[in-house]
Amino acid sequence: SEALIMTKAQIIKYVGDEAIIIWPQNTAFRDDNCYRCFHLAKQSISRKSAYYLKRYGRVPDFKAGLHYGPVVFGEVGVLLKEISCLGDVLNTAARITSECREKKEAFLISHDAASRLSVFPTLVSVGDVRLRGKEKAIALYGAPAKL
Repeated sequence: SEALIMTKAQIIKYVGDEAIIIWPQNTAFRDDNCYRCFHLAKQSISRKSAYYLKRYGRVPDFKAGLHYGPVVFGEVGVLLKEISCLGDVLNTAARITSECREKKEAFLISHDAASRLSVFPTLVSVGDVRLRGKEKAIALYGAPAKL
């Protein structure tokens, strides 16, 4: 939660053990918020690793995919209504996250997002990847271990 609050992120939905996180456009790239959030969350878990090991016998870990683009919020449903966030950017971000395992990366970033970050020159290209369900390959970048 600290990382989300510090970087002005919003959780819009939980899907299984995943959280879909967004930033308003005017805050996403300010101070590289959308990039820093990942590292801040990793640092928070690392600081509490002894507690997690003692209490649960393991330290949580996660992977993340970052993409940039428009989304639409709207009310969906007839009997059970909810406000949903929709857009191809969400699907693409999920596919990028899935690619983390294949590329052995904890955090992958699309070129659309990476090129807007001040840390862009430090990111490492992992190549053009054709994501499942997508016609065109997209350039992906891995993040250095630390800011």
